[in-house]
Amino acid sequence: MNRRIFLLLATIMLATSTNAQSPIPIEAQMFEPFDTITWNQSAIKRIASVGQLWGTLKYFHPALMKGKLDADQLLLTTVEPLLKNPSHENFVATINKMLAMLDDPTSQIKRSAEPIQQMGVIVSKPTRKPAANVSYLSFPQESITASFSMDSSLQDMMRKSKLMIIDLRNRSEDHSAGLRQYTSFVRPLISGLVDQMLLLPTTRTAYYHAFLRQDFPDDLDVIPAAAREGDPNYWYQERFGLKNTSQGAYLAAGKPHLRTKRICFLVNRYNNANTLKALLALRNRDACYLVFDGPVPEYLQGSYYTMPLADQIKVNVKVGEQIYEDGTLGSGPDRVIISAKQPTTDELIDLATKLFETTIITHPKKSVENTVYVRLPQQAYADSLYPQQKVRLLALFNFWNVIHYFCPNKHLLKGDWQDKLPYFVPRFLFAKDYKSYFWLLRELSAQLNDGHAEVLYQYGILPPPGITDYFAPMCVKYIEGKTIVVKLFSDDKSERQTGRLRIGDELLDIDNVPIDTLFRRWSQYAGSSNEFSYRHLLHKVPLLSRSGDQPFTVLVRRQDSSQEVIQLRPVNKDVYWQAMLNVYYPPVPKPFWRSIDDSTGYVRLNSIYSNQVDSVWQALKDYKYIILDARGYPRDEAIVQTIAAPFMTKRDTVCINSFPEITHPDFARNAVTLEAETVKPLARFVSVKKDKKFILLCGQNASQAETNIMAWQKLLNPVTIGIPTIGANGVSNTILMAGGYSAKYSGYAVYYPDGTPNQRLGVKIDIPVSLTIQGELARQDEIMDRAIQFIKTAR
Repeated sequence: MNRRIFLLLATIMLATSTNAQSPIPIEAQMFEPFDTITWNQSAIKRIASVGQLWGTLKYFHPALMKGKLDADQLLLTTVEPLLKNPSHENFVATINKMLAMLDDPTSQIKRSAEPIQQMGVIVSKPTRKPAANVSYLSFPQESITASFSMDSSLQDMMRKSKLMIIDLRNRSEDHSAGLRQYTSFVRPLISGLVDQMLLLPTTRTAYYHAFLRQDFPDDLDVIPAAAREGDPNYWYQERFGLKNTSQGAYLAAGKPHLRTKRICFLVNRYNNANTLKALLALRNRDACYLVFDGPVPEYLQGSYYTMPLADQIKVNVKVGEQIYEDGTLGSGPDRVIISAKQPTTDELIDLATKLFETTIITHPKKSVENTVYVRLPQQAYADSLYPQQKVRLLALFNFWNVIHYFCPNKHLLKGDWQDKLPYFVPRFLFAKDYKSYFWLLRELSAQLNDGHAEVLYQYGILPPPGITDYFAPMCVKYIEGKTIVVKLFSDDKSERQTGRLRIGDELLDIDNVPIDTLFRRWSQYAGSSNEFSYRHLLHKVPLLSRSGDQPFTVLVRRQDSSQEVIQLRPVNKDVYWQAMLNVYYPPVPKPFWRSIDDSTGYVRLNSIYSNQVDSVWQALKDYKYIILDARGYPRDEAIVQTIAAPFMTKRDTVCINSFPEITHPDFARNAVTLEAETVKPLARFVSVKKDKKFILLCGQNASQAETNIMAWQKLLNPVTIGIPTIGANGVSNTILMAGGYSAKYSGYAVYYPDGTPNQRLGVKIDIPVSLTIQGELARQDEIMDRAIQFIKTAR
């Protein structure tokens, strides 16, 4: 039987054997059949390797850093032949095409089988004298002793001629001797040839302080000045994302006694790096001649990363460029001698003498390089819900590389991130339709185990039509380890359906699939930072959703332990979402600050603005106990400072933010930066009694809301009461995904000052509250009740 037909039949059989009513997508129906002989593991690894190479070039190669190339086109214009036939030959051809677009001959596939050129090893003595007007002087490193004096050694030669050939070539690499050659001879010599400080060429590389979200432009200030304490120079774009870094060295100008001399230097790769960089800088000023005996060392052209790919291929990738003092890439030596037969010293002297026959060559005007690195905007490819194959692959590569290089919480991901790319490559290539593509984006995002991680469609929380258009006509919550019905829809149509359902029923299964099984299945497509948050998230939306309007069949357990099977007609997503939001995010009752009793005041922190805090403390200044209800998301960041101001005497560190500092594809060469997030006292605030006792309430807080709680815990020393928070902190970064989608992840890690991480663990809670079914049905605020109990009993 034809293999393709066999796979298709197997797909159909598996699909029909699976419960068609399940809200979980059926794996066997998500993908087009493909030939597993052609698309074997080797082929898949080749595609994955192309993605890894593409990401390395995008984030580190100078041509991309300077905006000279569109990274997307680097992939989209080269990968199609490989997708048609993922052979080794096409793999190599794709790599070569990508590298050719860089216009950088040094970035190339390494040819390990080729012998290394052994040029510049034999340094012979001349057998004849140079021309009458030319002086030749050899100063290899072994001739430079501790008592060496450059002026006395050159005195005789300087009297005889203005044309000098100085041979600095060495027979072997010796760091100490080579450094002595530079400091005792080369440096003082060059200082007499220049009339101002000579800056040596420096390697400039990309430098990322975390990652700038892809929906923020680099050429606009998108954060208002007020949010930066009025500093117009503090851009969000300058705090996060791409910069460049370089390290400078220089040579000071000395006595002007040699500036009339014309000198040709002979060097090879065994010269000290300082010697070679100084001479290249001097040549770039057109102040000498320079002849290289043998190949120029790679480090003089930039910094490089040897990247291992599939099929035992290694690629040499330039990740840094040599920048000269005039802002150019330099002029290079006058001659580089590479031949099968190494030239003799006599031949090199003849070559240098011919260079003297004309005035020193002034190289054509060189292009001044960007003083900064820039990032071109990431395209959204939003014209189709089901992008073409190579664009879907681009979406996968974009997401994988962002997480690979910039995620601060990689130790919390589901499994080894290196293994995820070959796993997802065939899934993205052969996704059957726009629905399959959507679920793959969800599956990819779920790998992060991050409460920030979500997939948005056109920046909204609702997926495109046809994904989750219908829901069961009820809302449920996860309480006491059970799925409890907490709301039934009350319109006439749905009331007829739900008449047999009751508030407080426990939902046991949906369409004959147990709830616990659905929890496990949904974990492939939904994720959060911890299990508690995951189960709460699942109950809000995914658990009760489906794409079509087929009836739900549910099994419920009554409070008297009896069970019943009920069939329910679904409701439209707009009806469900409105009801769900009212259940999970009910309006906060006013007033937002008030008296509880004679000794206790209350304020709902995330319902007020910082400019209202004076009024809050004016009303609550005489109460002994203050309940700070921090549930929800803050309306502005300044609320932390204004609430705590009356009780602060000095600036204090409230948390530590950890940023990935990325300058190189090799993680061993990167670092993290720990930045203390501090809060300082205000100059003006309402005077209140200082002997207050604070009770801080938390719920399913996330991100800035968690940071605020951590800050108040440090500044006010409260007793914290509540349920676990989501455990997703650090800026919510955006990755643009083809099809009009965007994905999120936590852009930096947040720690308590004592080093306890907030990610996954959430905030520290002194008195945890276990919500009860009884409390939910009675509409009790059990977290608030526990706070009042603590005030009354001190327990």
